[in-house]
Amino acid sequence: MVLGMIQRLFLFILLLAGMVSVAHAVSLDRPLRLASVDNIPPYVFSRNGELVGLSIDIIAELARRGDFEVSIEIYPWARVLLRVEQGGVDGAFSAYMTEERKAFCLYTGIIHYDELRLALKKGREFRFSGLERLYGKVIGK
Repeated sequence: MVLGMIQRLFLFILLLAGMVSVAHAVSLDRPLRLASVDNIPPYVFSRNGELVGLSIDIIAELARRGDFEVSIEIYPWARVLLRVEQGGVDGAFSAYMTEERKAFCLYTGIIHYDELRLALKKGREFRFSGLERLYGKVIGK
């Protein structure tokens, strides 16, 4: 599990390094404006009013090494996508690649993998074959 996390982190750093090269080549005369949500720990979240997390740390380090400034704007997810689509920001993170988004997004590649799982009380297991199997069940209580 730790090896997988290290591999994902390495991929994330490599892909963001590519973004740094592009941003540096463009020689922005203003901060690179990125948008995200602030509720996906450990990648990006708010703690005591400050934006923190693995993605924030890596972006800050890449900006430092690339000698450019970054401005991170926080919005609800639907607005993050709208800001990217309308050109209100230069980019966004972390966005799953979908066919619909490919119409207005240029993806750098896979930054990290997520595995979504359900934890069930022993003896209450059931065969999961789609979201409809969750109807009527209490989740996240």
